[in-house]
Amino acid sequence: MTGTGTQQFLLKGLGIAALALTLTVLAYQVPILQRASLALQDVQVSATARPIDYSDVLVVDADEATIAGLMSQLGPWPYNRDVFALVNEYLRIAGAKVVAYDILFSEPRSGDDQFAASLTATGNAVLIASELAQSLQRDAAHVALVSKSALPRMEGVPAQVRPDITLPVAALSEARGVRLGINTVTPDPGGIVRRVPITHDVYGMRLPSLQLAALMAANPNAALSGDEQSLTLGAWRWPLNSAGEVELRFPESSYLMPRISLYQLVLAALGKDSDGAVASAVRGRTIFVGSSAETLNDSIETPLGKLPGLICAALIHQMLAQGSVLQPRSTAWDGLLFLIAFAIPFAAFLPRLQDRPYAENLSGVVMVLVVTAASTALVSRGQQAELLYPLFAGLIVYLAMLLLRLVTLSNEKRQLDLGMRAAQEARRLNEQFISHISHELRTPLTAIMGYNKFLADPALASDRRTQFADIVEKNSQHLLSLVNNILDQSRIEAGQMKIVPAPADIRRVVSDVLLTLIPGAKAKNLALESQVAEDVSAGLLLDPMRVKQVLINLLGNAIKFTETGKVSLKCDWQDGRLTLAVIDTGPGMTAEQVERIFSPFAQAHDGIAQSHGGSGLGLSISRMLCSLMGGEVTVASQPGQGTTFTATINVAGCAPPANSEPIRPTAVAAKLGGRVLIADDNEDIRDLVELYLSGMGLAALIAEDGRQAVAIAMAEQPELILMDMEMPDVSGLEAVVMLRTQGYTGPIMMLTGHLGDAEAARAKEAGCDMLLTKPIDRERLQGAIMQMLRGSAATP
Repeated sequence: MTGTGTQQFLLKGLGIAALALTLTVLAYQVPILQRASLALQDVQVSATARPIDYSDVLVVDADEATIAGLMSQLGPWPYNRDVFALVNEYLRIAGAKVVAYDILFSEPRSGDDQFAASLTATGNAVLIASELAQSLQRDAAHVALVSKSALPRMEGVPAQVRPDITLPVAALSEARGVRLGINTVTPDPGGIVRRVPITHDVYGMRLPSLQLAALMAANPNAALSGDEQSLTLGAWRWPLNSAGEVELRFPESSYLMPRISLYQLVLAALGKDSDGAVASAVRGRTIFVGSSAETLNDSIETPLGKLPGLICAALIHQMLAQGSVLQPRSTAWDGLLFLIAFAIPFAAFLPRLQDRPYAENLSGVVMVLVVTAASTALVSRGQQAELLYPLFAGLIVYLAMLLLRLVTLSNEKRQLDLGMRAAQEARRLNEQFISHISHELRTPLTAIMGYNKFLADPALASDRRTQFADIVEKNSQHLLSLVNNILDQSRIEAGQMKIVPAPADIRRVVSDVLLTLIPGAKAKNLALESQVAEDVSAGLLLDPMRVKQVLINLLGNAIKFTETGKVSLKCDWQDGRLTLAVIDTGPGMTAEQVERIFSPFAQAHDGIAQSHGGSGLGLSISRMLCSLMGGEVTVASQPGQGTTFTATINVAGCAPPANSEPIRPTAVAAKLGGRVLIADDNEDIRDLVELYLSGMGLAALIAEDGRQAVAIAMAEQPELILMDMEMPDVSGLEAVVMLRTQGYTGPIMMLTGHLGDAEAARAKEAGCDMLLTKPIDRERLQGAIMQMLRGSAATP
């Protein structure tokens, strides 16, 4: 996979992760999902639950049987306080460690004084205070009673704020050694208690929960302290959440909680515990006294099911006493779960695994299993952890990656279909091209070969010989133009065509092009006009050869298809953009024809090749050349109203070029003197060049390969060497290097059938003075030789 492909995959992955996180944040706000998340946590807690030791706690329950059994002696529940005085005194004598009353004694009743005296004698009792939803007008005495059980101030330790509380009657609250504890729990939105506050803020004072008060009563010398994250009592340390709550880790069950009925305790207090079973059950334990009677409707929903308030109070005490709590949710651990949930499906869809579809198919299941196992492992170690939301986010990532994969496969299939269609179309176009170009190549070749045979007939009349020679020359030039166009098209498509800007006068460029095309226009009685705007700079930085090629293609095309009227060229230059507009009075084109003309080997309609000839490459090459020069070719045409081709290229102004008239050899050229070495492995080319040289008055030396050329040149020291680039054994380039290395200083002209800047660069690097491309005509060769030997030219 390429670097760009990897980057795109990562960017898509990041986008999917961001989408998953956004949807998960929204899911946090949905109540049903919140309850589902807590339910999953309950399942994890149950699966990893540990047993709790209940040997130091005992529940004394005023259950249905107790209320019914004592009805005749004590009347209906709640009983007068002398009953509790009797019970409390028995518990003191039996050796109970702490007695916590989960009964609200807020109304005065008979026996309060006896009960208060018993509590004072015990010195280790805990009474509950109950939260009120609204604050009442309280007197100083009420606040003073609260302050009696208030904890030391603990700055920074979070606590539940209670607007008001109801206390036991003053006689009981004021008893020496009595502690107050608030037994209030707050259910989750689903109505289930999973966490409890351990301290409460009332009237600006800190009161303990019923369970904390019982632990403090059992350990009076234990120091109490805390911070923002925990509360410490002696050896206990309970982690707190931001609301001052402890996350409970419920045990396997609560049915093992030891309990006796209040009825049994009352009988024992009356001296009817003959076997001492009650006294044995009480000794050394924290006793929770209350009622689980269904008629009182005091029950709490927990992950273990619905529990009576009394049982739940004792159970929470034991969980605190034995450290059966969970660490509050951690951003780091939850983040790790989310990372696992994202990483597994993301990794499964990595491009390098695309040949393993089972990885993609199973990644969703693997993600669920791994995240569940990791979350459960955290819970088993006492760390509260999310499960639902990482799974939710991971499934979103999995589904999104799966959808992305399906879309990618669909696109790949579509691209494959398009590729197949393109291949079929390319095959069709290739066959069409081969058929068309074969016709175009064979047509001039047929004329050349046929008329050339007639020229070999010695009986052929002089006028007919001249006519046939002109036909051979015309078809040769057409064949050369056709080959050059095919080569240019191939070089452009291969990215090997280079633009070489140089200072040029566009007026000179236009003049040279018109001189080339005027004969063709005159032959059809067409006017050929040009107009260059006055403000066009005399010096422009452009590639004159390529601009000429574009103009020759466009003007030649216009002349070819225009039968009457004129062909005009208008040139303008503004804001660094050269505009060349070719306007003709030809037949024009339809919109459908305009769409076809710039396609390689395509023409406006199929009959054009038969009626006007041509390969259909000129306009395609012109457009691509203009594109390489930072411009374009556009066309505007309507049937019967002519056509306008507009070529635009980006050019900058510069100093006007120096005037240098090119050598234009005439039919009768000045004779030259000297010897020229011809090095070429083709005998026909050697003979042809020798004929050209003899006509110029030059003597020829002949070499059939590069090695022979080096030997002759070093021995004869000719005034000029014409070296073919491609020869067997030692190539022309290698021969030039050898000559320069051995000290030959004369001019060397490289002859090659290759086209392109690369060949010119190679020739120059080897030590050549000029590069001349084949086919070589007499005029071009004579002009090049005169330029090379200008210093030594001599008239006979």
